[in-house]
Order: sequence, then structure tokens, then C-alpha cells
Amino acid sequence: MFTKLRRKFLFLNMGITSAVMALAFAVIFLTTYSNVQAENEAKLHELSATVTIRPNAGDIDGQTEQTRIKMNYTPSFVVTVDKKGEILGIESVLDLDGNDYADAVTAALKKGGSSTIELSGRTCLYEIVSLDNPLAVNGADLTEGYSSGNAINAGSGNREIRFLDITDSQKTLQSLAMRLTLIGAMMLIVIFFISRYFANRSIRPLMKSWEKQRQFVADASHDLKTPLSVITANYDALMANKDETIRSQEEWLGYMKTGMDRMSGLIGSMLSLASIEDHDTRAESSHFDLSEVITETMDSMDAEAQGKGLRVSGRIEQHVIIQSDKKLIQGIFSTLYENAIKYSRQGGDIEVKLETDIRQMILSVKNCGAGIPAEDLPKIFDRFYRADASRTGEESGYGLGLSIAKAATEKLGGTLSAESIENEYTTFTLTIPFGHDTGIRSPKR
Repeated sequence: MFTKLRRKFLFLNMGITSAVMALAFAVIFLTTYSNVQAENEAKLHELSATVTIRPNAGDIDGQTEQTRIKMNYTPSFVVTVDKKGEILGIESVLDLDGNDYADAVTAALKKGGSSTIELSGRTCLYEIVSLDNPLAVNGADLTEGYSSGNAINAGSGNREIRFLDITDSQKTLQSLAMRLTLIGAMMLIVIFFISRYFANRSIRPLMKSWEKQRQFVADASHDLKTPLSVITANYDALMANKDETIRSQEEWLGYMKTGMDRMSGLIGSMLSLASIEDHDTRAESSHFDLSEVITETMDSMDAEAQGKGLRVSGRIEQHVIIQSDKKLIQGIFSTLYENAIKYSRQGGDIEVKLETDIRQMILSVKNCGAGIPAEDLPKIFDRFYRADASRTGEESGYGLGLSIAKAATEKLGGTLSAESIENEYTTFTLTIPFGHDTGIRSPKR
């Protein structure tokens, strides 16, 4: 399931990225192509034309002269042909064979209009201009600044074919296309590995959540199975002695009551955990004396502590008035203090500390006992986790207390951590910063 989800995420990301990148590169290439084509066409239009004009008054013997109105040093050549296509004159800055000019004229006249031809390994852009009106070639007056007579080419049918070598610009466009393709391929490879990394990273929390849910169902079923088995076994014992009185069957009924109480406690813990983890449920807020709540909770469990001969010491800052969810904080401390009593060695010590500063409140509970093995320490807040791996007996509990305390702490925007040295001590520390984000207000002194 997660493999398919990872692949879908990867393919979707790669598809969107590839489409965006292809669009960007296409825009770059088409813009460059358009600019190059426009520049080539502008150069072609600006190519000089050899125009035969009559001399002005005062010229000797009435001879005609050919005047180059403009001279352009671009790689180009201009061929003047008559109406039959015979070459009348050539003006070129290229070193070409005479046959090349004839081939160029033949190819251009065959294609007509304005296009490109291949000539001796070169690509040439051309246009055909009529010389019937040489004073206005493509709408531009070529004799600007000159005094001339009537054009002798008018009405002759002569044409001028202008050729511009665009081989270099074509190579530039091909090089750009190859570079964009190469860059695109390299980027896709890099994006693939980056996408795969983030796909794995995105799926990992889902996998952990799924695994926790699966484990939760398995553990809950396991813990519910034990009391159900007790109830079923004692029910069968009762049914086997139907004629006996209730008093004589009191032992079996007691076992059934114990199983039902355990089921009720487990279900209650599961509902509490679900309620606390519900994101739509907000923590309640009220003013209360945190010091007093801690003291009262410790007093309520004093009998249990004395029953084990524990020495309890407290360094509790007095009159710490805060605004928060009293029920959640009291539940967290009750869990920590109850665990401290349960897992302390006979005649051991328990130390409770409450202190505050301008940024946060810190509540810690330390007990002396067997401690928690280092390999178990990262797992103690997991649901149904118990370091001794036991699934029976009251001493082991349900394995949900610390999970509920952890969830409640996160609901308040705080942190709950544990520190332990095996066979020495275990310390749980609750830290909640003051501020609007956590729902905790600074203590009023």
C-alpha cells in the first residue's frame, strides 16, 4: 500500500515538475528563436541594393553611374536578375564560386517568396524584391539623401534577390536546444532523487501512524482478551453448578468482577487517550493554584507511599497561580506520581519539584528503584508498552498511563521527558512554556 502511494507521489511530482520545466525551457527557446529570426529578417531588409540612377545635371557626357546607397558588412550577397532569371549583377561580401550564385538564384526563384535555402553547407535566408520601383524597396526609400533622376529600371521587370547567411545563428539555436535538453535531463535526474527523498520522508509519518494504529489494535485486543477469558471461564464454572447458591459461588463471581473492572479501566483509558488526542477538542482554561493541586494529589496517595515505607520530599514553589486546564495537569502529575510510588523500591525515596521562571514551569518527579533499561527508555511513552513485557497482573497496569500523560502534555504545548539509570533512579520532567500558544499563563505572585 505504501509502496504504491510512494510511487504515485513520486510520479505526480515528477510529472508536474517536468511539465513546468518543459514549459519554461520552451518559452526560453521560442523567445530566443523569435528574437534571432526577427534580427535576421531586419538584417535582410537592410541589405544594400545596387540601384542604377541617372546622373544629375552637370555630370560628364550623360554617363550613368551605379551608386551603393548603403553598405552592410554582414555575411550576405545580392544578385540582380532580369525577368527571365538571368543574372545581371552580383554584390557579395562572401567568397563564393560563380556556380554557387547561380544555384542560389535558381533555388530562390523555384521556392519563391521569402524562405531559406541550403548552399554549399550554408543556410541562407533570402527575399525577392522587384526593382520596378527602386526608390521604394519594401517601403523604404533607398535614395534618401541623394539627388537622382528617374530610375531606369522602372518597368523593366528586373528583380533583386537578397541572401543572408544565417548558418551561425542556426547553429546558435541548435546549440541552445541541445543545452536546454541536456540541462533538462540533468535536472530531471536530480529532481528524481530529491522527489524520491521527500516522497519517502512524507510517507514515513504515515507508515509510523499506520504501524502504531495496527499495534494499538493488536495490543488492545490482547489486553481485552485476558479479562474476557477470566469472565468466560468463571461463567462456565457457575453454569456447571447451577444448583449452588450465590454465596457458595461468590469466589467465581469475584473473579468475574475483577475481570470486568479491568476491562472497564482499560476501555476508560482508551477513551481518555482518544479524547485527548482529538484535535477538535480544546483544552479548558481556568485560574488555579498549581502548588495546591500538586500538594493535594500527593496527600491523596500518601497511604500508598507509607504502605511501601517511602520517604517523600517536595521542593514545591508556593502560590503558583496559573491559567490552564486543571484537569489535564492534575492527570499528568497523578500518573507520574503514581508510577513513582509503584516502581520505587521498598523504603526508597521520591522527590517532587515545582519551579517556574519567566518563560516556563518545570515539574519533575524522581524515584529510586529498578530504573528503566536504556533500550526501553525511548519506548516508554508508546501505547501499551511495558518494560517487563508482562501482559497480566495489576502491577503492570495497562501500558496507557504514560501515553495519556504524553498526549495531554502535547495538548498543552509542553514536553514530557524521562531520564533513568538502571537500578538507581528514574526522573520524569514536565516542562510547559508560558504563552498564548500553550494556553498557560504566567504565575501570579
